[in-house]
Amino acid sequence: MRNIILLVATSVLSSFPIPSEANESAPYVWPTCGRVDEFPDKEWVLKDPQEVGWDNAQLRKAEELFQSMESAGLMVVHKGKLVASWGKVDEKYANASMRKALIHSLVGNAIDKGHFSLNDTLEKLDIQDTNPALTQEERQATVADLLQTRSGIFHSALFEVGSWKRVRSDLAQSDYNPAPGELWIYNNWDFNVVGTVLENSTGQKIGPMFSSQISKPLNMNDFVEDDVVYLYSSDISQRIMDNHSDFPAYDFKTSVRDIARYGLMYLNCGRWEEKQVVSKNWVLKSIDGPAITEGAPERFQGAFSTLGSYGYLQWIEKPGMQKYMRDVTISSPWYYGSGYRGHFYMVWPALDLVIAHQVSNWGGNSLIGQLGRKFFGSPSVNVEELSELLYQIILAHPKATDAFQKKRQ
Repeated sequence: MRNIILLVATSVLSSFPIPSEANESAPYVWPTCGRVDEFPDKEWVLKDPQEVGWDNAQLRKAEELFQSMESAGLMVVHKGKLVASWGKVDEKYANASMRKALIHSLVGNAIDKGHFSLNDTLEKLDIQDTNPALTQEERQATVADLLQTRSGIFHSALFEVGSWKRVRSDLAQSDYNPAPGELWIYNNWDFNVVGTVLENSTGQKIGPMFSSQISKPLNMNDFVEDDVVYLYSSDISQRIMDNHSDFPAYDFKTSVRDIARYGLMYLNCGRWEEKQVVSKNWVLKSIDGPAITEGAPERFQGAFSTLGSYGYLQWIEKPGMQKYMRDVTISSPWYYGSGYRGHFYMVWPALDLVIAHQVSNWGGNSLIGQLGRKFFGSPSVNVEELSELLYQIILAHPKATDAFQKKRQ
C-alpha cells in the first residue's frame, strides 16, 4: 500500500504550496449563477475589452503568455460578451476527459425526464461486467456514485492511461475494498458506465442526443453528431494499452468557440436566451460536491488535498481547496470541466466569467493519433502554466481586486 500512496503523491501533486484557509466571512453565496447580458448569434463578435471595463494592457500581457505556450485556442467571455479570442478557436480537437463534463448536461436531462435516477443502483440498471464480474456489493453503487467517481470499482477501463490507471490497478490488487460512495478516485470505469446507462435508458446515442439537446439550442458553430466516437476492447489501440472492458468509451471532438457556448450556458444556470436547456436545479446540484479528501482514509489525505472538490462530473475550486492558482487566495468558488493536456471550460459565477481553452491533439481519435500521443507526447499545457495564464487574464477583469484576497508578492 505504501507504493500506492507514493504513486498517487508523485503523480497528482504539483510544486505549489498548500493555500491558506479561506476567509469564513467571504461575501459570496455558493452555489450560484452568474450574470449574462447577451448571447452570441451564430457568430461571435469580439468586443473592445476596454469598453466593457477590462484592462487592455494587462489582457495583452496575458495574450503574450498564451502565445508562448503550446495552447491551440482560447476565448474569454464576460457576461456573454467576447473580450478575447486567441489562436485557432474554430478548429476541432479531441478533448480527452472534457467528454465527461459534456455528457453532464445529457445526464441531467435524462434524470429530469425520469429515464433513471441518482439513487438507481448498478443492479437495478442491469449493469454487470466480466473479467471479473462485479460483486454483489459493487453492484450496489449508484448513479450518484458513478457521477462523483466514487463507485469503489477498480476494473480495467477503456481510454485510460497514465497515473490514475496505475493507481486503480494497484488498488484492485490490494486488500482495500471501499464501499460504494466511500473513496474518491479518478475512474474511467465509472465515467464510461455513465455513458452506457445514459444510452441504455434513453435508447439514443450520445452524438444525436448532444446535437439535438445542446448543440442546436446553443447555435454551436462546429459540432456534428459524428464528433462523438467510441472506443471498444477490440480496438487495437486499447489492446496495446492493455485496456479491456465491456463498456465502450465515448469521446468528443470540439472547437473552443463551441466549448465557450457550453460554458456560458452553465454560467447562466442552464438557460440559453429564453430556453432552459438544462435545469437550473441540476446545474446547481452538480457544482456543490464534497472535497475529494472527504471520506478518504488518512493515508490518502495528503495526496488528495491538492485536488479540490468534485461534484457530478464537474471539478470545483473553493477558497482553501484549489488545484489551480494555489499560491493565490481566491475569494469565491468556481468550477470547470477539463481534459488531459489542457482542455477546459472554466466558469466563475462571481465574476460572470467563462474561459475556454484547448490544445491540439494531433491525430485525433485515430489509432495513430492515440498511440502517437501515448509514446511520443503531444502539445500540452500543465497546471502551473494554466494557473499563471488564468491569473494574468483575471488581473485584467474589472473586479480583479475582488477575485483575489491576496496577490503574490
